[in-house]
Amino acid sequence: MKRLIILLVILSIILIPFTATAQSLDPPSDYDSLLEKYEEMYQIAQEAMDLAEERKAQADKWKGLYEKERKDKLEYKKLYEESEKNLQTTMKSNKRLQDMIDRLDNLLKESLKKSDLSLSTGIVYTPINPENTGILVGFQYGF
Repeated sequence: MKRLIILLVILSIILIPFTATAQSLDPPSDYDSLLEKYEEMYQIAQEAMDLAEERKAQADKWKGLYEKERKDKLEYKKLYEESEKNLQTTMKSNKRLQDMIDRLDNLLKESLKKSDLSLSTGIVYTPINPENTGILVGFQYGF
């Protein structure tokens, strides 16, 4: 409570020189002084109106930038979600491909282990000399 009273006293002491007396608020008595004060007030009002227009234009500019940023953010969010979906699809596809590779690898390894006997066949064709065309048959047996 004491601090509040001390603060109020200090503020009163600081603000007393800035208070206006009723005499300083009285309008001038002659027409020329009154006209001069009116023109000064009119100029101040014009400057305030110009400043308000500038601030409004600046606020409109910032509002436009904000709206653009908001739309960009929504577009980026949509693109991000789409890329996440594509990533999941790609990961599933890669897993399936890896499973197929593993099965084929196991199949090849098993087929190589089962038997030492193999049969290879093929056709030999030479386009330059077609009469040398033939069938190739090969047998292999491992010890």
